[in-house]
Amino acid sequence: MFSKFKNAAKVIDPFIVIMLGLVGLASVLPVRGQVAVVADIVTDAAIVLLFFLHGAKLSREAIVAGFSNWRVHGVVLATTFVVFPLIGLFMQVSLSGIIAPMILSGFLFLTLLPSTVQS
Repeated sequence: MFSKFKNAAKVIDPFIVIMLGLVGLASVLPVRGQVAVVADIVTDAAIVLLFFLHGAKLSREAIVAGFSNWRVHGVVLATTFVVFPLIGLFMQVSLSGIIAPMILSGFLFLTLLPSTVQS
């Protein structure tokens, strides 16, 4: 019977199990008040530290190689900040009588948001 669990442990990523456990714990015991403010600051600091450490381990060659792909970065930036907003504006104008205004406003908002990862 336990051999089934051993096989499942090989298939299921422990990180996913931990994340689901933490989401469940946060659902049952959410932070409130001053603790929530501190948790927000700690979370922001952890994210900054994570990105800093990830960037700090890059070699100079990797950074230069990344900058050498400026055409790709330009296309991604233009798509994110020009094409997507134009699509949102086009939807706002062309579908105004068909789709509810609040939904169109939501789509416009989504097209104006920058992409999380610019790579």
